[in-house]
Amino acid sequence: MWELLLGLALGGFIVYLMQTKAKSTRIVTPATVVTPASDPVVDKDDSVRLLLNALPMGVVVIGADGQERLRNIAATSIAGARHADVLVEVATERLLAMAMRGKQRTEEIQLAGPPPRVIEVRGIPLEDGGALAVIDDITERWRIDQVRTDFVANVSHELKTPVGAISVLAETIEGETDDELVLRLTGRMVIEAQRMSRTIDDLLELSRIELGGEMSASNINLGDVVRDAIERVSPIALRKGVPLELQLGEEKHIVWGDFFQLVSAVSNLVENAVKYSEEGNSVLVRVTSEGGTH
Repeated sequence: MWELLLGLALGGFIVYLMQTKAKSTRIVTPATVVTPASDPVVDKDDSVRLLLNALPMGVVVIGADGQERLRNIAATSIAGARHADVLVEVATERLLAMAMRGKQRTEEIQLAGPPPRVIEVRGIPLEDGGALAVIDDITERWRIDQVRTDFVANVSHELKTPVGAISVLAETIEGETDDELVLRLTGRMVIEAQRMSRTIDDLLELSRIELGGEMSASNINLGDVVRDAIERVSPIALRKGVPLELQLGEEKHIVWGDFFQLVSAVSNLVENAVKYSEEGNSVLVRVTSEGGTH
């Protein structure tokens, strides 16, 4: 939407520049046009300025003579801090100078903050020999890109182990005639596939949270949460020889929260308990109420 508005505004401004260039009686100064009040070009110029000032990104236009023709409100202080605005202004001047030579360039400026921000500055040559700079705060877009990059890296890392295990088990089964061994190996494959499925669910949930997704909260029975968590960890506990014990009692323990996030959190706790337990030891999971809390 903003790109469309920017395109319309710049199109109108370029037409305005062409019209003012053809009128020798008109004097153009930085950000000011001196013409008779009845001139229709003035109304068009005012409309362009109003439109550009409504944009959230900064816009700076210079003419072929190197003089600044227009600077909208956002371009005057897009960073919101004096030292940061200086950095943005230096980059803007540099890219405008390059655009005047017909070179289109883009730079990203990472500001430490607080809060940390990322500003993108683009220098664009204009047909009349002038140049245009567009200054945009891309902090949110940059953050989402980082989340996406981290998500892909996490998926690659977390899925490498179960996928590799399934591959090795499948190669072992190929051509095997011992039914008991095949049954044992297929059981291991099921365990690794379940592990992979849990990992994918956890990573998708993590990605949703990091992208600002709302929590799907409701009244939840903690007993159901713990049962699901133990079911997730059971294959790992069985493989290591660490029995899992569950104590719930008859009372229901109702809490307000996101079921899947709670299952993920409890699963991690139980899995860590299993990992750091010696073979033959057991892990006890108990849900109780104390002082109104669970």
